[in-house]
Formats: sequence, C-alpha cells, structure tokens
Amino acid sequence: MRKSGRVRWVVFFAVKFAAFVPVCLVAWWLFLPIYAQCLGLVASAILKYIVNVPVESFRVSNTGITNPSGILNTGTQLIFGLQDGVERTLPGLGAVVANIASFTALVLATTGLGVGRRARILATGLAILIGTHVAFILFVFLMESAEISMAIGQLLVTLPFLLWIVLAYWDKLSAYLVDTDQATPGQSPQDRPPNE
Repeated sequence: MRKSGRVRWVVFFAVKFAAFVPVCLVAWWLFLPIYAQCLGLVASAILKYIVNVPVESFRVSNTGITNPSGILNTGTQLIFGLQDGVERTLPGLGAVVANIASFTALVLATTGLGVGRRARILATGLAILIGTHVAFILFVFLMESAEISMAIGQLLVTLPFLLWIVLAYWDKLSAYLVDTDQATPGQSPQDRPPNE
C-alpha cells in the first residue's frame, strides 16, 4: 500500500472510530447496571464458595465519590454485604468496565473484516474483557490496596487496544513475524529475493 493510501485508510478509520465511540459508550453506560448485577453475582459466588469470604449479599449503586450525579450510570459501583452488617464498596466500576465500549468501537470501525470474522473477534475479545473484570473485582476486594487497584485499572483501560491489534490483525502480524524469521541476518524481509 502506498503512503497516500495508508494515510487515507488511517483517516477513514479515525473518522469511523470517532463516530462509533460515543454511540457505544452511551449504549454501554445505559446497560451498565445490568452488567454490574451480573458481575456482582459471579464475583460474590466466587468469593463465598471458592475463596471462603463471608459475602452475604451485594447490590449495585449508581452514585460514586468521583461522580456523585452518576450521569448515564457512570458512577456505578458494587457494594458487597459481609457478616455483621459490614459493607465493602468497590467504587469506579463504571470507568474500569468502559473498555468494552472502546473495544467494540475499534472492531466495528475496522475495515476489511467480514461479518463472521467480526463476530468472532467481538466474542473472543468480550469474553476476555469480562474475565478481566471479574478478576479485577476479586483482586480489589481481596487485596485492599488502592494503589495497586488503580494501576490494574489503568492497565485494563489499555487492554482493548491490545486485544484489537492481536485479534483483528493476527494474520498480518503472524505473516510479518514469519517473514522476519526467514530473513537472513542483516537483511530485511523486503530485501530478500522473490523466490525465498
């Protein structure tokens, strides 16, 4: 692909991504309380039956310290009820799980993917992201370290981009890596004779 073609492709992708992101975010934030209920159900079952933490209940709240108004459910947080009326709150859930919206927007904006492949990429990526959300909740609940929780939360913000690159462009990445492995030392893949 020539340089002008690459520039056009990048600009076209950026415009499509900018159009998809707000739509995906609004739809996701409207759906967030239901998703938080599902996360709370799975996390509380793991905490109670596997880790042996005395979780008696959980609830979803739509107000938070950083976002008291909870516009479009962005202030969603999980609150776990323990024995003797003690409650543990996991604030900032809305910010951590918003990576599903950005991943979805990236995949929808990518050109050249067929419907079946796009669906497989979305299914695989979303399954991985949901697993990381459950793991994040368990880690935050058990470790009780705000600094480590914030660092992991920042990592989860970047995860959709890594997943998108690996899942949407794996064939190109693997072809490039194979070409690089077959190149002789000091010779780039483009400099090799065509019969190699």
